[in-house]
Amino acid sequence: MAVAKRVNGVILCRAGLKRIQRVAIALVLGVATPLSFAGVLEVTAVFKPDPANPMVNKFVNTSPNLGHCLWQPAFCETWGLASLLSPLSFSANGPIAANNEMRQGAMFRVPSQFRSVQVTHVRTGEQQTLDMRIGGLGGWHELGGNVSQMTGTGGAAGHNLMWRGGWWARDALPCRQTSGTQTVTSTGSSYFWRIPEGDGTCVKQALFRVPNLRYTSLYLGYELRTPNPLSMSSGDYVGSLTYTVGPGMDFDMGDVMMPNDNVLTFNFTLSVEHDLKVEVPPGGNRIELVPQGGWQAWLNQ
Repeated sequence: MAVAKRVNGVILCRAGLKRIQRVAIALVLGVATPLSFAGVLEVTAVFKPDPANPMVNKFVNTSPNLGHCLWQPAFCETWGLASLLSPLSFSANGPIAANNEMRQGAMFRVPSQFRSVQVTHVRTGEQQTLDMRIGGLGGWHELGGNVSQMTGTGGAAGHNLMWRGGWWARDALPCRQTSGTQTVTSTGSSYFWRIPEGDGTCVKQALFRVPNLRYTSLYLGYELRTPNPLSMSSGDYVGSLTYTVGPGMDFDMGDVMMPNDNVLTFNFTLSVEHDLKVEVPPGGNRIELVPQGGWQAWLNQ
């Protein structure tokens, strides 16, 4: 159910309130923040204490999985991944020649190293550090024509002949193939690769001319390292991480594959929901709860 609040006569939903909070914090701290709604992905995580496991101190990612981690949750859980459908797509600025040079065809360099993000408490300004990296990549690619006309063979066998090392359900080293069934048509196929941390550039070299290569959808697998919620105050912490997209940028797909946008921003909201948090000073071993004015004053009310 959507949660709404009236602010100066205007009704705002919870998502709208959090975006305003994020912008307000950025203005207070003197940090630039993207105001555009294009090229933005929302990641949310929640910590609620478990009375049966009081020492468990992990956030639960509450962002809905889309793509591979929706279809293959066991695989993603094994590798600590979640996946989102990005707003990015890529189109070739010309045909790809057979036996192309690396940057003149299907290459993928993504930010697979962890990057740190400062998340800020929306009320107190308290800051914590969150780490994120891209650990998977997939989606759907189109060749711009029938694979049987390019290779002389149709179906999955034709796609397998099209690329050095086989079709895109196989490795694009150092990117690794993943579990699950991939889909093939006469003009394209699905794929999803796991990307080891900091493991360089993944390549699929064409063995036949590709008329018009396009990545019509792009799923991103991501990995988070969250702060210790037991050291955090109750409430929401927000922060953003913006990647650049294009040749030589954070998301670099070579010199032929051009993106539909040059930036991609991840907005993070970490929600901490402590039932009760009490900090005892060094040497203390006793907690006393007393109403204001003492118990006698409270009884005399």
